[in-house]
Amino acid sequence: MCRPMFNAVCGPVGSILQMTRSQKAFQNILFIALLINISLNLVLVNNYGVNGVAIATSVSLDFWNLVSVIYIRKNIYK
Repeated sequence: MCRPMFNAVCGPVGSILQMTRSQKAFQNILFIALLINISLNLVLVNNYGVNGVAIATSVSLDFWNLVSVIYIRKNIYK
């Protein structure tokens, strides 16, 4: 799915998590997304160059949005 459409479907998950006092969970999600981004960059840059960076960033941002939506659905909107 294209990046802007995925962000629009997920909504403002970062703001929701911070406004509902779930900033620690949001911090942990962002940290894991950072580790995913760095790991994928190390693997993909050698083979794909700039496209590898774009793929790694897209995957980590999708992870961030998807896990945040799941967290919100399970813990905030029960």
